[in-house]
Amino acid sequence: TQSTWGIFFLKACPLVRGYDGVVNMDPNVKRPRTEPHVPSKVLFIRNVPDETTEHELSAFCAPFGAVNQILVIHSKNQAFVEFQDVAHAINCLNYYTESPPMIHGQPIYFAFSGRQEVTKQEDSQQPNDILLVSVLNLVYPVTVDVLHQIFSRYGVIQKIVTFSKPNSGFQALVQMGDVASAIQAKMGLEGQNIYSGCNTLKIQFSALKSLSIKYDNEKSRDYTRVVPGGAVVGGIPQQSVLGGPMAHGMMGGMGMAMPMQTMFGVQHGMGGMGGMAAAMQKMTTPVLLISGLNAEKTLPDHLFVLFGVYGNVERVKILYNKRDTAMVEFQDFQQANTAKMYLHSVPLHGSVLQVNHSKHSHVSLPKPGTEESGSGLTKDYSASAAHRFKQPGSRNFANITAPAATLHLSNLHDSINEDRVRSFVSQFAVPESVKMIGGEKKMALVKFDNVGTAVDVLVEAHNQVLDGRNVRVSFSKSNISNAGH
Repeated sequence: TQSTWGIFFLKACPLVRGYDGVVNMDPNVKRPRTEPHVPSKVLFIRNVPDETTEHELSAFCAPFGAVNQILVIHSKNQAFVEFQDVAHAINCLNYYTESPPMIHGQPIYFAFSGRQEVTKQEDSQQPNDILLVSVLNLVYPVTVDVLHQIFSRYGVIQKIVTFSKPNSGFQALVQMGDVASAIQAKMGLEGQNIYSGCNTLKIQFSALKSLSIKYDNEKSRDYTRVVPGGAVVGGIPQQSVLGGPMAHGMMGGMGMAMPMQTMFGVQHGMGGMGGMAAAMQKMTTPVLLISGLNAEKTLPDHLFVLFGVYGNVERVKILYNKRDTAMVEFQDFQQANTAKMYLHSVPLHGSVLQVNHSKHSHVSLPKPGTEESGSGLTKDYSASAAHRFKQPGSRNFANITAPAATLHLSNLHDSINEDRVRSFVSQFAVPESVKMIGGEKKMALVKFDNVGTAVDVLVEAHNQVLDGRNVRVSFSKSNISNAGH
């Protein structure tokens, strides 16, 4: 029975306690309630810092198995994580009970939840080029210019409208140039603080189809209009980092120097814009630095395929004298930021990747005739036909999702069946289950026992030939049990 299983588990794991809580070994943290709780595929996390994002929690949980859903409740410093299987939740809880992970400088604590599933109202949102932006914990003023500087890192800004509501506080509607840019902006900025410890961004897709702006003033701006005296590129006045709207809106507009830390991680006052510019330059580099590679197994082609899920990879260099470290160059910094967000702390070949921005803006090729040039550790993929995002604003950007234990296979032959797909993927790893989906265009979902195995299969199987066709392999948004596409 469930009660018998619960008693057995609590005896086997004496540190596990409580209703959505665990035994607290930190005397400075408030102790939770201590009623016994039956194992569940949903874990409760407490002591979650305000700036924590869903992706950061996913990075801690994904190595133990496929994660269905994550809900972060910033107002209560809590979160819920739903695994596909209770065994994966048990493994995660056992591991972190012994050694609670640190995030943003403080430990977080895991326990079984009384919930059987995690649901979010936001799931019904459809991607849109208009974003509804709420600024929580508002301490410093936010202007149209500040929002433009922040969101323009992800694409063209067409219009911005700001407003305040009694129950919602400061909000804005930001219309991007296209849906793909809006998706990247939402993924990259959700949960970020504009200033240290405050002005936290909460971003949703708006249901509006368009924004209508009559006047350009301190509360609204239409960037598609020609600005007198301003150089206009694509409807947007060109601005430098140092002389742009961020400098004027945050500093000049307030008329005072405030010690603060932007989302770029740099403290600055009135004279600190040089440091901020350097940080922004690092954030806008298209090159990522990856450490923690399996030096015996991982090759440039593997990194090209894995990081290519999130953007078009131009070059890959595994360092000749440090084989556990590599540099990956994308077509642009937006794609690099997306890859960093999704792949930091993801397992590959039994190692956990550490992904950071590089100080370099370009990956150079080794000099011809050197040992390094003949090692095959640096490759140029700029002309590769295997890029996933061949057209600007490709709809493939809308299908980007976090690494998962279930893979999506497409471009399959019309005569393919489950047995043939199972045979194909089994040369890399034995799947738990296979399901054919789609109509005239045959596709398949293949589930493995954990994310690490799925990642290893993806880097080997993608673009391999199966019955005369190059198979496209991606991480799936759907589980085999609820597949509907």
